[in-house]
Amino acid sequence: MKIEYQEQRRTDEPEEKMMRKLAPCTIMIVDDISYNILVLRKLIESENIRFIEAYDGLEALARLEKETPDLIFMDIRMPGMNGYELTEYIRSNEKLAKIPIIAFTASISRHPNDKIDQLFNGYLQKPVFKRDIENILYKFLKFSYIPKKTTIGTSIDDNETQPDRIVILPEIIAEIETKHQHNWEKIKNNLVIYEIEEFKNQLSELAFHYSCKIISQYCIELDLGLQSFDIEIIEKKLNEFPDLVNKLKANVT
Repeated sequence: MKIEYQEQRRTDEPEEKMMRKLAPCTIMIVDDISYNILVLRKLIESENIRFIEAYDGLEALARLEKETPDLIFMDIRMPGMNGYELTEYIRSNEKLAKIPIIAFTASISRHPNDKIDQLFNGYLQKPVFKRDIENILYKFLKFSYIPKKTTIGTSIDDNETQPDRIVILPEIIAEIETKHQHNWEKIKNNLVIYEIEEFKNQLSELAFHYSCKIISQYCIELDLGLQSFDIEIIEKKLNEFPDLVNKLKANVT
């Protein structure tokens, strides 16, 4: 089936059962810190996106001589040629001048009508939320509306209370209390992202091993907070971990 992608469709909102899907495109990320590039890629993540990475201005120029991305995320503060200088060069190049460029940096004083507004099509401050990234993508890139994927309910009643699940619940609870409970105690107040990520990954392995939907759903929701750097969601899900254990215990007969 051929999908017709339309640019910046902003009127006549589709029904709630529809979702947006990006057309095939290329995004360049210019940042001198590889971890920042990795985080941005994870937040964008789409099967239709091809990424070009550059770790400084000169490398970006070399890549732009051979390729023309559909959108550029530009770090401002880089050694050598900084983001302002690189963007000025791009704007002076007839072939590249119309590429949307988004300023992407950890800290910068921003005032109306300053250089950011003059050079860039948008501005994002690190750490950035997934929803802000999506707003940028759907503003400047082509996309279509497609039906939303249906999801299967993840209530404990439609999985954990089945006879075979009840039999293995004590094993799940025992593993949580001997391994994951201790990890949770260590990370619940520190909010060190990589430690929480490891906790989530280990818990996901447990959920997969026992086909436990309620734990899997918990991990999915925690991961949403991690991917978007949403501290409120992360704290909320960590605080709900004891409730998760209690739900499992309540179904042991």
